[in-house]
Amino acid sequence: MTVDGSTIHGFEFADEDAMEREASYVRPDGYSLRDGNRMMCIGWIGPPHFYKAGRIIVIYVGDDD
Repeated sequence: MTVDGSTIHGFEFADEDAMEREASYVRPDGYSLRDGNRMMCIGWIGPPHFYKAGRIIVIYVGDDD
């Protein structure tokens, strides 16, 4: 979706526990995900910003605070 001209991606989970489990895979810098022995590095086009509330995670990539 687009908010004030910026694209954001939202993910809705079945419940808050499922959301927290998925959120725990994101490393603090936001540039990699780790699930047990699996790891994925992400080359974002700008700095990633992750937000979570209830059972939703929203990702915005960019410089607009």
